[in-house]
Amino acid sequence: DSASAIVAARTLTFSDSGGKFLWTQAAGNNIILPNPTVGAGLSYFFMVGTAAAATNTITIAAGATFIGTIVNDVTSVIPATGATLSIVTGTAAVGDSIEIFSMSTGIYGVRAVTSTAGGITIA
Repeated sequence: DSASAIVAARTLTFSDSGGKFLWTQAAGNNIILPNPTVGAGLSYFFMVGTAAAATNTITIAAGATFIGTIVNDVTSVIPATGATLSIVTGTAAVGDSIEIFSMSTGIYGVRAVTSTAGGITIA
């Protein structure tokens, strides 16, 4: 499998489930995920391929939320609850990654790893 490049804003669909995405962190490369109305089984994997110029976000269509953890710089693990994940400019690094998977209707699980504190945040 090869990864699809994220080089512009993109709205993913159910048919993108199972995809691996290499993220070019440039201005406006934000992602919107569908509300997981189908319940468990959807999955998406993102890795920062080029860290650079802008904070980018992954958001969910209305009515859904992320739950899980973000491991920052191997010294802290923070609970992740919210509807917007941010890959933070000047902090996120090449290789930082986010795994997202639907748990039930309206709920995505998230596991994120960043090499620097604050590289990936949630609100």
